[in-house]
Amino acid sequence: MIAFFRDQANASRTALEAAVASSNYHVAAVNVRGEFTCRIAQGLIQWRIDSGSPVEPFKQAVERNAVGMRTLSALESHDVAKDVYVAEAAIISFLVDMPSPTFNKENLVTDCLLDAVLADALRGSWDEIAWNKGLSQLRKNKRSGLACETYLVYERLLNTASANANTLVDEASELFQKRSRDGFYTGGPATEGGGPDNKYTVDYRLAAIIKKIGFTGQTIHRWRW
Repeated sequence: MIAFFRDQANASRTALEAAVASSNYHVAAVNVRGEFTCRIAQGLIQWRIDSGSPVEPFKQAVERNAVGMRTLSALESHDVAKDVYVAEAAIISFLVDMPSPTFNKENLVTDCLLDAVLADALRGSWDEIAWNKGLSQLRKNKRSGLACETYLVYERLLNTASANANTLVDEASELFQKRSRDGFYTGGPATEGGGPDNKYTVDYRLAAIIKKIGFTGQTIHRWRW
């Protein structure tokens, strides 16, 4: 699986170059997203099965996502943040101690907007208005119950001292396991842990929050690098 996602990431990189050569913005954006997802999936699997550090594929994902955003901006002049996984990259960059990509979260919606608020919160800034807006939008999806519950636990964890976080970390871990049977996550990117991907991945959002609050308890989702 690790080799598969590594090869797919490289294939997306090659396809991106071809899309740029033909000035095809849509295909270029698909491959920027594809490379990012595959590199993150590679790292998450290595993390979950303890076969190696996820740091290098995570760093590659963040770096290549930044290159992809610049490439897309050169093809079209509009804000490209909504066409790539920029908020997710901002969360991953926190884990590997890299600068967050710069983006305008006002053009993001639903869970993408919530991820953007989380990314800012990891760096000390909380946007209550944007958070409530994202939750309201997400709740309109009838399958989003588990996702909404998960984001609310993230919020509570961010406002909890490390010494008191055990129960919430356990709750977040249980919610992640439920993604294996949840319609909102099943069929989504492997990085989200839906369906059969659940047993091969971890919750990197939870990991980033755990790192932020300094939690040192035992959980597969704790960042150790």
